[in-house]
Formats: sequence, structure tokens, C-alpha cells
Amino acid sequence: MSRKQRDERKKSGHWYRGFDPSKPKRTAYEHLLDASVRCAHCLILGFDALEPSALMIVPTLLTARTCWPISFVLSSWYVLNVIDAPLTAAVRRNVDCPELIKLHSELGSPIRELLQGLIYSSYVASDTDQLGAASDSLLSCVDQGALLLFARVLFSPNYSAIASWMARNDYRHNLNGMWESLIARTQQNKGAA
Repeated sequence: MSRKQRDERKKSGHWYRGFDPSKPKRTAYEHLLDASVRCAHCLILGFDALEPSALMIVPTLLTARTCWPISFVLSSWYVLNVIDAPLTAAVRRNVDCPELIKLHSELGSPIRELLQGLIYSSYVASDTDQLGAASDSLLSCVDQGALLLFARVLFSPNYSAIASWMARNDYRHNLNGMWESLIARTQQNKGAA
């Protein structure tokens, strides 16, 4: 990676979408990680768009612990199946988790279609305002039941190896700061109502 590319990566942070063919493993890892962080941030921002009835269901589904694997699996599906080569080829070579690939292939078409708006909009967002606008799609994912169904499949015993593979390959992220901010905002909104 050239100095210019490293500077761009540092400057853009989690908005980075570059790929350096001279360092395919490292830049594919960073690309996938950053896409997952944006998706997680989008899910957290989406709480503000939820109706009061949905706010009773979603906190049981999305927590600081579950938000990260959900975001990672959704983002990895998008990067592995929608983005063009050479990035997709580099990610495929470095994702050695059969359970993750199996889950991607078993994502039913209706669920995938409902979630794709959320995934795509978080992937292409280039700042927090765009992520906030993208998070509005969380409401339709919740209303249609797609996110709940996806989470039930992801956290079933059939796919327990995904979390351990993510940890072994350092695909982890601490969402506690964003989560605490969300809880504080929710408490503030309840107090104002």
C-alpha cells in the first residue's frame, strides 16, 4: 500500500472502500471490517426511526452483543455476492468459514430482498448523515419480519461456528460506545414524552 493510500485510509476511517491489489489480504480485511462497522452504525441509528411498537421488539433482537454479528454477516454477504472483482475474489480467498458461506447461500430471496436496501445504503454511505438516512430502512426490515427471521437463523446452533471464526480472524468490534449513546438518547426521549 502506498503512502498516499495509507493516508487516504487514515483520513477516511470507516468510510474507506478502497482495495489495493498489491496487499489483497489486508485491504480485503479492512474493506469488509469497515463495511460491517457502517452497517452496525446504521442499525444503531435506525432505532430513532422505529415506531413505539417496534421499540418493544427490537431491543430484544439488537443488543451490543448481537448487532455486530448481524452487521458482519449482512455486510460480508454484500461484499461477497454483489461487489465486483478483484475485491470479491480477494475476500473469497480469505474467508475460510464454510458456515458463513452456507448461511449466505441459505438467505432466502424474500429476506435478502428486504434486507438488501439496508445493506446497500449502509455500504455506500459516505458520512453519518447518509447513514442516518439509510437507517430508515431498518423500519421496513423490522415491520416485514426480515431482521427477526435473519437473526433467528444466524443465532441458531447451526451457525455457532461463525462467531468463533470471526473472533479468530479478528473480525470483532466494540460497539459499547455507540450502544451507550443510543440508550442515553432513548432514555432522554422517554423522559421528554
